[in-house]
Amino acid sequence: LSPVCLGSLRRAASINAEYMGVWVHTIAVPPILAFGNAMHKKLYAKVVTAEKLAALAISEPRAGSDVRNIFTSAKLDKAKENYIVNGEKYWISGGMKADWFTVAVRTGGPGIKGISMLIIPRGPGVITTRLPLQGHANSATAYVRSR
Repeated sequence: LSPVCLGSLRRAASINAEYMGVWVHTIAVPPILAFGNAMHKKLYAKVVTAEKLAALAISEPRAGSDVRNIFTSAKLDKAKENYIVNGEKYWISGGMKADWFTVAVRTGGPGIKGISMLIIPRGPGVITTRLPLQGHANSATAYVRSR
């Protein structure tokens, strides 16, 4: 290949990598816009303007992308004000950089009707580990644990 062709390919790859590094954070927003209340939407406004980053956390090591069979659970605390989340999410694009996680959790019985979505901030009890993926370094794909 000529130096001109190589230069064009490098620029295209760079633009694609930068786009991927930002795009992965937009997939966490639609559930909030569709089903969130005014407070949720205000919180995620900073994700839409790229002041904060978010990751969609659904896939799990034991359930894969079979949403109806997720194991991550969320139970209300004694004061009935906050959820205590326990579980694991795997292949979470953008999880290493996310400030917020849009997470599918089990709050009820088996099947799809027992699933809720929560917004979980990065903080104590949320542990992220980078997954070493060839060719997807900018996606910051993570294994996310909540304890």
